[in-house]
Amino acid sequence: MQDRSWISDFLRRWSRKGYPLSEDDGFYAALRSLQAESLKVPPAIIDRTEPVSETDALLLDLLRAWNIYVDGHTVPARQKVAAIGRQLRGRPEVWIFVGLIALASGNRGQAWQALSRAQRLDNRNEPLRILLGRFGERRAPVLPFLDRGNPLNVALGKVRARVFS
Repeated sequence: MQDRSWISDFLRRWSRKGYPLSEDDGFYAALRSLQAESLKVPPAIIDRTEPVSETDALLLDLLRAWNIYVDGHTVPARQKVAAIGRQLRGRPEVWIFVGLIALASGNRGQAWQALSRAQRLDNRNEPLRILLGRFGERRAPVLPFLDRGNPLNVALGKVRARVFS
């Protein structure tokens, strides 16, 4: 699955990047222990990490939610991320995980929206910029006089993608 390799590459790059935000030291320390092959942060490391603030504790919960998602428990993970998102709306990390879960679920439109929002909140995040660049540009509908979602445009667009990819 191409999206899985994108996620793996992003998480590997993001976990290696140094972040100067001292209030999130626990989150980023735990993120650095990410295992690229399983896409998970070892739960023991998350549990041993001492949060330095309430925000840091919520960000560590994001890592737990991501692990829950990777283990195949989609609904509880989405609910947990949504609950954390309501408390930390202005944090790019929340939108990154919303986008990664959407991308892993095959919902590229929702992934693009969430990751773009994260990019607006943290425009210095180079790994995120690279991930967004992999989405490419959206092509115009094959039949511009019909709506983009029209079944004929969708089918012809898929044919065009196969022929020109």
